[in-house]
Amino acid sequence: MRRSLFIKALLVVVFVLTFHLLALKFYWYTSIWWYDMMMHTGGGIFLALAVGALTIKETKPLGWWDTVVLILLAVFVIGLLWEYYEYFIQWLLKPIPFADFDDSISDLLCDMFGGGIGSIFVLRAKRKYNR
Repeated sequence: MRRSLFIKALLVVVFVLTFHLLALKFYWYTSIWWYDMMMHTGGGIFLALAVGALTIKETKPLGWWDTVVLILLAVFVIGLLWEYYEYFIQWLLKPIPFADFDDSISDLLCDMFGGGIGSIFVLRAKRKYNR
């Protein structure tokens, strides 16, 4: 079960990184208004799968609610750190504004949405494994 979650996480991160590189090359972040949202959702799915895979073999198995809360909390914290990173880069490169409050809130919501989707996959994997 742990291996299948890692494989799913690897597939998602390859997808996200591939489309991130394509977006940088073809300026999709500025020309397609929803592209950033899709990428943050994919990042949230990846993080949820990775956290689920890392925590799947706890000595004391987590219940479904604890699993979801742990995953969403981890996704939120990592998403928040990413937003701080964007503001820091913007501060370093002053003439290039790309981070603002509305964008950060949207990004965090998309991260959490992706985390919720990933949580469903983790819970299904746990249920399938525990049969």
